[in-house]
Amino acid sequence: MAGETERENTQKIERFIHFIDNVSPFYNLSYEDLSFIKKNCAQIPPKITKNIENIDEELESVKNFYKLDNYHYRQNYSNSCAIACYMMARSNYLKNSPLPNKKLEREILKDFENNVSIVKILLLCLQENLNIKIFSELDYREIKFEEEWGEELRVNFLDFYEKNHKNKNIQFNFNQPLKQKLLKKLLMNGESILVNGLFYNIPHMRLVTGYNQNNFIIDDPIEYRKSQIGFSTLKQKSKPPLGQFFFSLTTKEINGE
Repeated sequence: MAGETERENTQKIERFIHFIDNVSPFYNLSYEDLSFIKKNCAQIPPKITKNIENIDEELESVKNFYKLDNYHYRQNYSNSCAIACYMMARSNYLKNSPLPNKKLEREILKDFENNVSIVKILLLCLQENLNIKIFSELDYREIKFEEEWGEELRVNFLDFYEKNHKNKNIQFNFNQPLKQKLLKKLLMNGESILVNGLFYNIPHMRLVTGYNQNNFIIDDPIEYRKSQIGFSTLKQKSKPPLGQFFFSLTTKEINGE
C-alpha cells in the first residue's frame, strides 16, 4: 500500500512538471494541488512553487470554494475559445484524456476547417460520450432572426436538435435564461458549464467551474488564469444577439432527473 501511494505521488509530481513544461506557465492551483505541494514541496521543482509566497494564506483563501479540479488553459488562436473550453471541461471527466495543449487545439481547429461553431463542439462532446444539458433563453423552434447570420445559426442548431432530441445523452431546455441557482445546482452535481457570450462584441465562450459565497469561478480562455466574477457581471457578459445559451457536461445519466 505504501508503495502504491509513493508511485501515485510520483506520477502526480510528474504531471505537474509535464504541465508546466509543455502546456502553460500560468497554472492556477486548486486547494488539493496546494495541499499536495505543501506536503511534497521537497520533490517539486522550484519553478512550480516560486510564485507561492505564502502557501498557508493561499490554502486559506481557496478552501471554501466549490471548484471542479480542471486545469486552466489559454487559447492560442483568435477563434478557438470554444475548443479551449471543451478541452478544459473534458479533463474533468475523461480519466485518460490528454491535458489541454496547443497541438490538440490545432488539430481540432483543423478538423473544424477553421470554422468553429457550438454545434460542432456539441457533436465533439457526444463523440467523447459526454452527456449534455443544453439551456437556451429563446425557443429557436418558434422564432426567426432578421439577420442572415443569426438565422443560419438557428437553422444549424435546429438541425442538430431534430437529429438528437431523442438522444438519451442530451437534454434540451428552451426558454431557460441564465440563473444563479441553476448554475450552482449544476456545479454541485459536478457539471462543467460552457457559457456563450461576448468579448468586446465578439462571440466568446467561457467555462464556469465553481463558486464561492460571492462569485463564480471562471476559466476564460482569453485570460492567463482563473478569475472570479459576480453573477450580474457573468450575466452581462452572456448576452449575445441570439439570447443566452449555455450547456453543461457530465458523465452522469441526465434524463429522468
